[in-house]
Amino acid sequence: MMDDMILKSFYSKSKMFLSAATIITILIFLPFIYPNLYILSFLITIFISTILAESFNIFSGYSGLVCLGYAAFYGIGAYASAILINSGISPFISFIISGVAGVALAAFIGSITLRLRSIYFVMVTFSFGEILREIFRNWKAVGGALGITLPPTYTYVAVYFVTLLTMLTCVVVTYKLEKSKIGLYLVAIRENEEAAEALGINVFKYRIIAFCLSCFFPSVTGGLYAWWMTYIDPPTVFSILVSLNAIIMTTFGGKGTWLGPILGTLILGTIGEILWANFPYAYLSIYAVALILIVLFLPEGLIKPLQAIISSASTDKK
Repeated sequence: MMDDMILKSFYSKSKMFLSAATIITILIFLPFIYPNLYILSFLITIFISTILAESFNIFSGYSGLVCLGYAAFYGIGAYASAILINSGISPFISFIISGVAGVALAAFIGSITLRLRSIYFVMVTFSFGEILREIFRNWKAVGGALGITLPPTYTYVAVYFVTLLTMLTCVVVTYKLEKSKIGLYLVAIRENEEAAEALGINVFKYRIIAFCLSCFFPSVTGGLYAWWMTYIDPPTVFSILVSLNAIIMTTFGGKGTWLGPILGTLILGTIGEILWANFPYAYLSIYAVALILIVLFLPEGLIKPLQAIISSASTDKK
Protein backbone atom coordinates (compact mmCIF):
# COMPACT_ATOMS: atom_id res chain seq x y z
CA MET A 1 0.00 0.00 0.00
CA MET A 2 2.77 2.43 0.93
CA ASP A 3 4.64 1.60 -2.29
CA ASP A 4 1.48 2.30 -4.32
CA MET A 5 1.05 5.68 -2.61
CA ILE A 6 4.69 6.61 -3.30
CA LEU A 7 4.39 5.59 -6.96
CA LYS A 8 1.13 7.52 -7.32
CA SER A 9 2.70 10.62 -5.79
CA PHE A 10 5.77 10.32 -8.02
CA TYR A 11 3.60 9.83 -11.11
CA SER A 12 1.49 12.89 -10.24
CA LYS A 13 4.58 15.05 -9.67
CA SER A 14 6.14 13.80 -12.91
CA LYS A 15 3.03 14.76 -14.87
CA MET A 16 2.98 18.21 -13.24
CA PHE A 17 6.68 18.73 -13.98
CA LEU A 18 6.27 17.60 -17.60
CA SER A 19 3.27 19.90 -18.14
CA ALA A 20 5.11 22.86 -16.60
CA ALA A 21 8.25 22.15 -18.66
CA THR A 22 6.18 21.99 -21.86
CA ILE A 23 4.44 25.31 -21.16
CA ILE A 24 7.71 27.04 -20.24
CA THR A 25 9.40 25.70 -23.38
CA ILE A 26 6.56 27.07 -25.53
CA LEU A 27 6.80 30.46 -23.81
CA ILE A 28 10.58 30.57 -24.32
CA PHE A 29 10.47 29.82 -28.05
CA LEU A 30 7.28 31.78 -28.83
CA PRO A 31 8.98 35.16 -29.55
CA PHE A 32 11.22 33.47 -32.13
CA ILE A 33 8.53 31.30 -33.72
CA TYR A 34 5.76 33.92 -33.73
CA PRO A 35 7.20 37.41 -33.03
CA ASN A 36 3.88 39.24 -32.99
CA LEU A 37 4.10 42.45 -30.93
CA TYR A 38 0.44 42.31 -29.89
CA ILE A 39 0.78 38.75 -28.57
CA LEU A 40 4.04 39.60 -26.77
CA SER A 41 2.46 42.69 -25.22
CA PHE A 42 -0.56 40.67 -24.08
CA LEU A 43 1.66 37.99 -22.54
CA ILE A 44 3.81 40.60 -20.75
CA THR A 45 0.60 41.99 -19.24
CA ILE A 46 -0.43 38.45 -18.17
CA PHE A 47 3.02 37.87 -16.62
CA ILE A 48 2.85 41.14 -14.66
CA SER A 49 -0.70 40.40 -13.47
CA THR A 50 0.34 36.89 -12.41
CA ILE A 51 3.24 38.27 -10.37
CA LEU A 52 0.95 40.72 -8.59
CA ALA A 53 -1.70 38.03 -7.96
CA GLU A 54 0.87 35.55 -6.61
CA SER A 55 2.35 38.32 -4.43
CA PHE A 56 -1.06 39.05 -2.94
CA ASN A 57 -1.53 35.31 -2.44
CA ILE A 58 1.82 34.88 -0.64
CA PHE A 59 0.62 37.13 2.16
CA SER A 60 -3.17 37.33 2.11
CA GLY A 61 -3.86 33.86 0.72
CA TYR A 62 -1.81 32.09 3.38
CA SER A 63 -1.86 34.42 6.39
CA GLY A 64 -5.48 35.60 6.11
CA LEU A 65 -4.92 39.37 6.31
CA VAL A 66 -6.00 41.35 3.23
CA CYS A 67 -3.50 43.95 2.05
CA LEU A 68 -4.74 46.79 -0.19
CA GLY A 69 -1.35 48.46 -0.36
CA TYR A 70 0.45 46.62 -3.16
CA ALA A 71 0.00 49.64 -5.41
CA ALA A 72 2.33 51.49 -3.01
CA PHE A 73 5.15 48.98 -3.52
CA TYR A 74 4.47 48.72 -7.26
CA GLY A 75 4.71 52.51 -7.50
CA ILE A 76 7.82 52.74 -5.34
CA GLY A 77 9.49 50.10 -7.51
CA ALA A 78 8.49 51.94 -10.69
CA TYR A 79 9.85 55.28 -9.49
CA ALA A 80 13.02 53.81 -7.99
CA SER A 81 13.84 52.00 -11.24
CA ALA A 82 12.94 55.01 -13.40
CA ILE A 83 15.25 57.30 -11.41
CA LEU A 84 18.09 54.76 -11.42
CA ILE A 85 17.78 54.01 -15.14
CA ASN A 86 17.74 57.74 -15.96
CA SER A 87 20.91 58.04 -13.85
CA GLY A 88 22.68 55.57 -16.12
CA ILE A 89 22.35 52.45 -13.95
CA SER A 90 21.59 49.15 -15.69
CA PRO A 91 17.86 48.29 -15.68
CA PHE A 92 18.62 44.83 -14.27
CA ILE A 93 20.48 46.29 -11.30
CA SER A 94 17.74 48.86 -10.81
CA PHE A 95 15.10 46.10 -10.57
CA ILE A 96 17.02 44.39 -7.77
CA ILE A 97 17.50 47.68 -5.92
CA SER A 98 13.78 48.41 -6.34
CA GLY A 99 12.93 45.02 -4.84
CA VAL A 100 15.23 45.60 -1.87
CA ALA A 101 13.71 49.06 -1.36
CA GLY A 102 10.25 47.47 -1.39
CA VAL A 103 11.28 44.92 1.24
CA ALA A 104 12.78 47.65 3.46
CA LEU A 105 9.58 49.69 3.16
CA ALA A 106 7.47 46.58 3.86
CA ALA A 107 9.51 45.81 6.99
CA PHE A 108 8.93 49.35 8.25
CA ILE A 109 5.20 49.40 7.44
CA GLY A 110 4.69 45.84 8.66
CA SER A 111 6.35 46.52 12.00
CA ILE A 112 3.72 49.20 12.60
CA THR A 113 0.59 47.65 11.07
CA LEU A 114 0.80 43.87 11.33
CA ARG A 115 -0.32 43.88 14.95
CA LEU A 116 -3.63 45.44 13.87
CA ARG A 117 -6.81 43.44 13.35
CA SER A 118 -7.93 42.68 9.80
CA ILE A 119 -10.21 45.63 8.97
CA TYR A 120 -7.79 48.16 10.46
CA PHE A 121 -4.89 46.60 8.56
CA VAL A 122 -6.88 46.88 5.30
CA MET A 123 -7.66 50.55 5.96
CA VAL A 124 -4.08 51.46 6.85
CA THR A 125 -2.51 49.70 3.85
CA PHE A 126 -5.06 51.28 1.50
CA SER A 127 -4.39 54.72 2.98
CA PHE A 128 -0.63 54.24 2.65
CA GLY A 129 -0.92 53.76 -1.11
CA GLU A 130 -3.15 56.81 -1.47
CA ILE A 131 -0.76 58.95 0.59
CA LEU A 132 2.21 57.94 -1.55
CA ARG A 133 0.30 58.76 -4.72
CA GLU A 134 -0.36 62.31 -3.48
CA ILE A 135 3.25 62.71 -2.32
CA PHE A 136 4.63 61.76 -5.72
CA ARG A 137 1.99 63.83 -7.52
CA ASN A 138 3.30 66.93 -5.74
CA TRP A 139 6.99 66.03 -5.64
CA LYS A 140 8.49 68.22 -8.36
CA ALA A 141 11.97 66.67 -8.07
CA VAL A 142 10.62 63.39 -9.50
CA GLY A 143 8.37 64.95 -12.12
CA GLY A 144 5.30 65.66 -9.99
CA ALA A 145 2.01 65.16 -11.82
CA LEU A 146 3.86 65.06 -15.17
CA GLY A 147 5.62 61.83 -14.25
CA ILE A 148 8.97 60.54 -15.53
CA THR A 149 10.02 59.63 -19.06
CA LEU A 150 12.62 56.90 -19.56
CA PRO A 151 14.92 56.37 -22.56
CA PRO A 152 13.59 53.80 -25.07
CA THR A 153 16.55 51.45 -24.71
CA TYR A 154 14.68 48.16 -24.72
CA THR A 155 13.13 45.61 -27.05
CA TYR A 156 9.86 43.79 -26.52
CA VAL A 157 11.70 40.47 -26.53
CA ALA A 158 14.03 41.60 -23.72
CA VAL A 159 11.09 42.82 -21.61
CA TYR A 160 9.23 39.60 -22.39
CA PHE A 161 12.03 37.34 -21.14
CA VAL A 162 12.85 39.37 -18.02
CA THR A 163 9.16 39.51 -17.07
CA LEU A 164 8.75 35.79 -17.78
CA LEU A 165 11.78 34.98 -15.58
CA THR A 166 10.41 37.17 -12.76
CA MET A 167 7.01 35.49 -12.99
CA LEU A 168 8.50 31.98 -12.92
CA THR A 169 10.63 32.93 -9.91
CA CYS A 170 7.57 34.28 -8.10
CA VAL A 171 5.57 31.11 -8.85
CA VAL A 172 8.40 28.83 -7.67
CA VAL A 173 8.80 30.86 -4.46
CA THR A 174 5.05 30.58 -3.81
CA TYR A 175 5.11 26.83 -4.47
CA LYS A 176 8.08 26.33 -2.13
CA LEU A 177 6.45 28.51 0.53
CA GLU A 178 3.24 26.46 0.36
CA LYS A 179 5.19 23.26 1.02
CA SER A 180 7.46 24.76 3.70
CA LYS A 181 7.19 24.97 7.47
CA ILE A 182 6.59 28.74 7.19
CA GLY A 183 3.67 28.07 4.83
CA LEU A 184 2.12 25.62 7.29
CA TYR A 185 2.52 28.13 10.11
CA LEU A 186 0.85 30.83 7.99
CA VAL A 187 -2.09 28.56 7.18
CA ALA A 188 -2.46 27.77 10.90
CA ILE A 189 -2.48 31.50 11.64
CA ARG A 190 -5.07 32.08 8.90
CA GLU A 191 -7.38 29.36 10.22
CA ASN A 192 -7.18 30.33 13.89
CA GLU A 193 -4.78 33.02 15.04
CA GLU A 194 -5.43 32.49 18.77
CA ALA A 195 -4.94 28.73 18.56
CA ALA A 196 -1.75 29.15 16.53
CA GLU A 197 -0.37 31.55 19.11
CA ALA A 198 -1.32 29.16 21.91
CA LEU A 199 0.69 26.42 20.14
CA GLY A 200 3.79 28.62 20.26
CA ILE A 201 3.73 30.04 16.71
CA ASN A 202 5.06 33.59 16.60
CA VAL A 203 2.21 35.20 14.60
CA PHE A 204 3.90 38.57 14.12
CA LYS A 205 7.22 37.04 13.02
CA TYR A 206 5.77 34.81 10.31
CA ARG A 207 3.37 37.45 9.07
CA ILE A 208 6.14 40.00 8.62
CA ILE A 209 8.28 37.41 6.78
CA ALA A 210 5.39 36.72 4.39
CA PHE A 211 4.61 40.44 4.04
CA CYS A 212 8.18 41.38 3.13
CA LEU A 213 8.43 38.49 0.67
CA SER A 214 5.12 39.41 -0.94
CA CYS A 215 6.19 43.06 -1.37
CA PHE A 216 9.50 42.23 -3.08
CA PHE A 217 7.92 41.07 -6.32
CA PRO A 218 5.48 44.00 -6.82
CA SER A 219 8.41 46.39 -6.34
CA VAL A 220 10.47 44.57 -8.98
CA THR A 221 7.43 44.41 -11.27
CA GLY A 222 6.87 48.15 -10.95
CA GLY A 223 10.41 48.62 -12.24
CA LEU A 224 9.72 46.24 -15.13
CA TYR A 225 6.59 48.20 -15.99
CA ALA A 226 8.50 51.49 -16.04
CA TRP A 227 11.20 49.96 -18.28
CA TRP A 228 8.56 48.57 -20.62
CA MET A 229 6.34 51.65 -20.87
CA THR A 230 9.21 54.22 -20.78
CA TYR A 231 6.83 56.57 -18.96
CA ILE A 232 5.19 56.53 -15.53
CA ASP A 233 3.05 58.91 -13.51
CA PRO A 234 1.51 58.72 -9.99
CA PRO A 235 -2.13 57.98 -11.00
CA THR A 236 -1.00 54.97 -13.05
CA VAL A 237 1.56 53.21 -10.85
CA PHE A 238 -0.09 54.06 -7.51
CA SER A 239 -3.60 53.20 -8.74
CA ILE A 240 -5.80 51.18 -6.38
CA LEU A 241 -6.65 49.05 -9.44
CA VAL A 242 -3.19 47.45 -9.13
CA SER A 243 -4.22 45.98 -5.77
CA LEU A 244 -7.85 45.28 -6.72
CA ASN A 245 -6.92 43.35 -9.87
CA ALA A 246 -4.54 41.17 -7.84
CA ILE A 247 -7.30 40.47 -5.31
CA ILE A 248 -9.91 39.69 -7.98
CA MET A 249 -7.67 37.35 -9.97
CA THR A 250 -6.44 35.51 -6.88
CA THR A 251 -9.95 35.14 -5.46
CA PHE A 252 -11.30 33.88 -8.79
CA GLY A 253 -8.52 31.31 -9.17
CA GLY A 254 -8.40 30.29 -5.53
CA LYS A 255 -6.57 31.82 -2.57
CA GLY A 256 -4.04 29.88 -0.56
CA THR A 257 -2.83 27.80 -3.52
CA TRP A 258 0.11 28.49 -5.83
CA LEU A 259 -1.92 27.51 -8.92
CA GLY A 260 -5.04 29.57 -8.16
CA PRO A 261 -3.62 33.01 -9.07
CA ILE A 262 -2.20 31.64 -12.33
CA LEU A 263 -5.60 30.25 -13.38
CA GLY A 264 -7.41 33.41 -12.32
CA THR A 265 -5.02 35.71 -14.17
CA LEU A 266 -4.96 33.64 -17.34
CA ILE A 267 -8.76 33.29 -17.58
CA LEU A 268 -9.80 36.77 -16.43
CA GLY A 269 -6.93 38.44 -18.32
CA THR A 270 -7.97 36.70 -21.54
CA ILE A 271 -11.67 37.47 -21.02
CA GLY A 272 -10.86 41.12 -20.27
CA GLU A 273 -8.73 41.41 -23.42
CA ILE A 274 -11.45 39.86 -25.61
CA LEU A 275 -14.14 42.10 -24.15
CA TRP A 276 -11.96 45.19 -24.55
CA ALA A 277 -11.22 44.33 -28.20
CA ASN A 278 -14.87 43.67 -29.10
CA PHE A 279 -16.82 45.94 -26.73
CA PRO A 280 -14.52 48.91 -25.98
CA TYR A 281 -17.32 51.05 -24.51
CA ALA A 282 -19.14 48.38 -22.54
CA TYR A 283 -16.45 45.89 -21.56
CA LEU A 284 -16.02 47.17 -18.00
CA SER A 285 -19.75 46.77 -17.31
CA ILE A 286 -19.78 43.26 -18.80
CA TYR A 287 -16.62 42.39 -16.89
CA ALA A 288 -18.11 43.65 -13.62
CA VAL A 289 -21.31 41.60 -14.07
CA ALA A 290 -19.24 38.51 -14.89
CA LEU A 291 -17.15 39.01 -11.73
CA ILE A 292 -20.27 39.38 -9.55
CA LEU A 293 -21.63 36.10 -10.93
CA ILE A 294 -18.28 34.40 -10.34
CA VAL A 295 -18.14 35.56 -6.72
CA LEU A 296 -21.74 34.42 -6.13
CA PHE A 297 -21.36 30.97 -7.65
CA LEU A 298 -17.64 30.28 -7.08
CA PRO A 299 -16.87 31.96 -3.72
CA GLU A 300 -13.84 29.70 -3.10
CA GLY A 301 -12.46 30.09 -6.62
CA LEU A 302 -11.93 27.71 -9.50
CA ILE A 303 -9.27 25.54 -7.92
CA LYS A 304 -11.56 23.46 -5.69
CA PRO A 305 -14.11 22.54 -8.41
CA LEU A 306 -11.21 21.66 -10.73
CA GLN A 307 -9.61 19.48 -8.07
CA ALA A 308 -12.96 17.72 -7.53
CA ILE A 309 -13.35 17.10 -11.29
CA ILE A 310 -9.79 15.74 -11.61
CA SER A 311 -10.25 13.55 -8.54
CA SER A 312 -13.55 12.22 -9.90
CA ALA A 313 -11.98 11.50 -13.29
CA SER A 314 -9.11 9.60 -11.63
CA THR A 315 -11.60 7.54 -9.60
CA ASP A 316 -13.62 6.69 -12.71
CA LYS A 317 -10.48 5.41 -14.50
CA LYS A 318 -9.86 3.01 -11.66
